[in-house]
Amino acid sequence: MGFERQLATEFNATVQWYGEWMQHHAEAEAADPGGTGDELRQLWTLRLEKQLRYQTVRLSFFGFWSPTDEDFHLRPLASYRVSDQVEVSVGANVFEGDGPTTFGAFDDDDNVYLRLRYGF
Repeated sequence: MGFERQLATEFNATVQWYGEWMQHHAEAEAADPGGTGDELRQLWTLRLEKQLRYQTVRLSFFGFWSPTDEDFHLRPLASYRVSDQVEVSVGANVFEGDGPTTFGAFDDDDNVYLRLRYGF
């Protein structure tokens, strides 16, 4: 389920919810105590995007958050379109969580990147 809205000129926000429901959770938990996870696993996403300078500059934030897994993944990005063919971007991936959860498994893999894209 999701919702998108233009908050201001060239500024959009999107929120999304995703859920996974496990049938027969009680039986699965009895067979493997502590190993099945929550009966309803939730994942929320948020995207904020602002375009500036005649849409040549884009500032973007995309985040995943799971309240059931208690982890998150953040993806900020800034890009500049030098021409119709060339775009330069700088971004990051930030992971946080305890244990082998979806994003917690990558807790030590935070990174920052620089990208040069040429389109023809």
